[in-house]
Amino acid sequence: MKYLITLCSIILLLSNLELRSQALRILDLIDPNQQNTALMYGGEGEVNYIGSPFFIEDWVIGNVKTNTGTEFKNIRLKYESYRNYLFTKKEEESIVITNDLIETFSFDYDGETYNFKNMQLSESGDRKSFVRVIYEGERVSIYQAFSKKLLQGGTIDNGYTSVKKTKDKFIDVEKLYAKINGEVKEIGTSKKYFYELFPQKENEIKTFFKTNDVNTKETKGLVKLATYLDDLVE
Repeated sequence: MKYLITLCSIILLLSNLELRSQALRILDLIDPNQQNTALMYGGEGEVNYIGSPFFIEDWVIGNVKTNTGTEFKNIRLKYESYRNYLFTKKEEESIVITNDLIETFSFDYDGETYNFKNMQLSESGDRKSFVRVIYEGERVSIYQAFSKKLLQGGTIDNGYTSVKKTKDKFIDVEKLYAKINGEVKEIGTSKKYFYELFPQKENEIKTFFKTNDVNTKETKGLVKLATYLDDLVE
């Protein structure tokens, strides 16, 4: 009986140590330059802008993989596409994860899976950013980038000071990219973009569209098309 109690105690101790070590590793990801995040957008109460700086306003449950291979599963996440920040929560405090430490993160929302990768889309000196992976193949890959623009509201001058007349407004910006044999090009969802990407295969691609129910404005349609193109392209 004493042996059983001792064994249970050891197992419980190891479990607590594992949880504590994971918590410490999560805290190690905090960006020290981003503190007091509640003050970033005015905190609680009425906001002075229209729209949202976040990709999805709700907190979601997702996974994060670091560039050292460490994985954190089933943690609360919130992606801010305005400044390319990924938030998590420590108790009720929102904290920013250091971008350079993140390799990928993912979550499910509204019946769809979102896989993001921290990557540099081109070699033109652009900084790494989080882009959604639609499809990654040997020769063809499709990525989707989300960002926000902030339109400044108007002001009026009452003779003494400038008074805000209209609120600032966040505008969604979405871009689609195709990576063909290492070369990245911005594309749209229209079929013509794929004809232009593969002019020598235009007839085959047109036949594919005629014989398959593919909507390139939907994620599953892009995945189906990219899978076909990955086999088609040499």
